[in-house]
Amino acid sequence: MDTVISGRVGVKPARRTSTRLYTQMDREAWPDKVPPLTEAEAKTAARLLFRRFHTERFYQERHGMSRAAYYRKIGKTPPPYKLKVSMNGRRRHAWVGWNRIELSPGQGWHGMVHSLSHRIHSQLRPNDAGHGDNHRRLERDMIEHVVASGWLDGKLKPKPRTPRPPKPVEPKPDPVIAEHDKAVARVKAWRTRLRRAKTGLANAQKTERKLRRKRQRTIRFIL
Repeated sequence: MDTVISGRVGVKPARRTSTRLYTQMDREAWPDKVPPLTEAEAKTAARLLFRRFHTERFYQERHGMSRAAYYRKIGKTPPPYKLKVSMNGRRRHAWVGWNRIELSPGQGWHGMVHSLSHRIHSQLRPNDAGHGDNHRRLERDMIEHVVASGWLDGKLKPKPRTPRPPKPVEPKPDPVIAEHDKAVARVKAWRTRLRRAKTGLANAQKTERKLRRKRQRTIRFIL
């Protein structure tokens, strides 16, 4: 007797394999056309994804608060992000350390996000399955963040630098003229000092006369 499932005869239920689930996720999350991934985009995207989906989630899951709130609670200043991202041609997938990421060139957006999500997931939940529901949700969140942020539209591409105009070459002044200008400046400086000295001498003489008359009156009063 044939098995009847959902009103259809002889139809077996589809197996809920990880390959089928990941294929369905990629088909739903990624757009139909994904542009190639440049090295500059890969480094910037990896740094931003690691900060958002590893560092922030680590503090949320371990301490129940954001990174900034945790350091405010313990009364310390949060250390700066020191994350080095480099390309390693000997690697087939991304490798993630606590302060270093090595990417494989030529992976593309799909491969970079997938391998990066595995490394982040293994550090956040080391006892969890590699292709379980938690990892699939993490990877889907990362894909949706990449698409929603417009990174596939080239927002992470470095802007072309406009070359600075060369500085105009000023002709070198005549050495005699330069020395004469220095002498004029010294004369001006000494005249300023002389004027200040005269003013200071006049004030000192005025004070001395006042004190001398006051002293004479004091001596007469005593006598």
